[in-house]
Formats: sequence, C-alpha cells, structure tokens
Amino acid sequence: MELARQLGIGINTAALMYHKIAQVMLKRDESKPLSGDIEMDDAY
Repeated sequence: MELARQLGIGINTAALMYHKIAQVMLKRDESKPLSGDIEMDDAY
C-alpha cells in the first residue's frame, strides 16, 4: 500500500488510517472537503 510506504508505517496501520479518514470524509458536508494537515490519534 502506497500510504504505508510513504509514511514508513505498517500496512495494517495504514489501512486503519485510510478507513478512519474515509469515514470522516463520508460524514462531512460535501461542500467542505478536508484540507491542510489532518491529525488523528488512537482515541478514535
């Protein structure tokens, strides 16, 4: 997975991050796309 390679993390961690970001993007208003730095922690 490209995300894992670029971030230097394991593939399972990258997959988890991808799914969390995708869930947030689905819940957001379509007129307000994510931009800038995106931060997340393990308390999700």
